[in-house]
Amino acid sequence: MKAATTLAESIDESLANDRGDLLVVIVDKNGSQVAIANAEQLCHDGEFSKDEFLELLRQHLTTPLDAPELLAATLAQAKSENKRVLVQETATWCGPCHLFLDFLNKNRIWEKDYV
Repeated sequence: MKAATTLAESIDESLANDRGDLLVVIVDKNGSQVAIANAEQLCHDGEFSKDEFLELLRQHLTTPLDAPELLAATLAQAKSENKRVLVQETATWCGPCHLFLDFLNKNRIWEKDYV
């Protein structure tokens, strides 16, 4: 419960008893709140509504990045800055990929020579 309380506080929410049993908060990549829904909005006749939940998620989808466009812009940047390009292919389920990304984020010296 402490971890949940800490998380709620980090996004300016409260887990006080009056919030109910279900609270869904959608945040953007900066941690700013985008949407919030409670049991009253996501349940019907005492049952969780998969359709209502999926609709909430659909309403707040982000536009996917265009990989060829991103690569072209990165290659152009690398050329203009006389750098090389580091490309990481990853997946949300890939543990080693997340470890590698954590390493890159903590050791940004690579940015001196790579985009």
